[in-house]
Amino acid sequence: MVSTAIILFCTCAAFVAGFIDSIAGGGGLITIPALLLSGLPPQLALGTNKVGCCLGTGVAMLNFARSHLILWRLALLGVGFSLVGAGIGTELALYISPDLLGKVLVLLLPFAMLATLMPKKEQEKPQLTTGRRYWILAPLCFLIVGIYDGFFGPGTGSFLILALHWVLRISLIEASATSKVMNFASNLGAMILFIWNGAVIWSVGLPMMAANIAGNWLGSRLAIKVGTEAVRRFLWVSLSLLLATLAGLALACSGLGLWQPLDHAAALIGSTAAPCMLLALGFDLRQKLVLALRRNGGHTAIRQAWLLLCKLGIHPLICWGIMHLAGLPPLWLGVGVLMSATGTALVASVLAEVYSAVPEEAALTAVLSNAASMVSLMLFIFLLQGAGCL
Repeated sequence: MVSTAIILFCTCAAFVAGFIDSIAGGGGLITIPALLLSGLPPQLALGTNKVGCCLGTGVAMLNFARSHLILWRLALLGVGFSLVGAGIGTELALYISPDLLGKVLVLLLPFAMLATLMPKKEQEKPQLTTGRRYWILAPLCFLIVGIYDGFFGPGTGSFLILALHWVLRISLIEASATSKVMNFASNLGAMILFIWNGAVIWSVGLPMMAANIAGNWLGSRLAIKVGTEAVRRFLWVSLSLLLATLAGLALACSGLGLWQPLDHAAALIGSTAAPCMLLALGFDLRQKLVLALRRNGGHTAIRQAWLLLCKLGIHPLICWGIMHLAGLPPLWLGVGVLMSATGTALVASVLAEVYSAVPEEAALTAVLSNAASMVSLMLFIFLLQGAGCL
């Protein structure tokens, strides 16, 4: 029996993964770790992931098809080879022991993330969609990527985009759209085989499927209208951190560990990183706060009051309601509500500056909300104790 908390966690991961995967690929880099962290064995995690993400890819494919961005001749050529490759990869995954497969997943994740992180710049060479080289390279690319997708999955969309863009020289938006057809085909083949072998937890897979469909629909619409630059910037940060974490995990699993002097240096850097970051952030906040206070005082005060009400009052109440309806244990509910009643992260001003979203006011919101959170936390602790949650 899978707990409600695990289902909710995996469902949220599936929504975010669907949104990202529909634009730039790499959604499995979120769902696979989420399922493994939930305690699912590797085979069940892979099978449940296929059920959760297959139809979402199909929804993204339909959105791109309506916008006439899919190169159908190339896509249909890839479907057959992707299905064959997915079948081979899935059979390999089913007959490898769970311990060995878990180690393989740790080793493959960094390569999948590197494929996602590689910059996908436009090329000026003409498309390679005819001739002998096309009929050799295209099927070979689809077969290899299909095997990878059936065996593992994360990063497949990015691998397909890179192959279509670099090898066949088609534009990025067409590569992303066309890749959805092959990705859907290989996902479908792998999903059928996992279901046939009973390697699916349906109580987790079906909610993930619904959330992934929603994420893919929203993400593909955004890709058609705006593009992938904003998501790519976010992936550079988040996946770089995840890659570093997995590199350390791979070293730990191998039993090699770090060279002793390097391990000592890493420990020193780790212990000083947070203080140095907070010091630099403090200098940056001071400059932004001065600029924020020079703005129109009346309008700024009204906006800040509304933001504080939403962050420290409305947000925790909404969180309380959702977690109560989900039937979570009282302790989980209490922790979730208190976390939502804390102030805005100070790094919000840095993100606002990256995306040109008034970093001065973001810094002011972070400072004021952290100061006011002392009141909101005391209030919600009192309410949670009265409700028997703490």
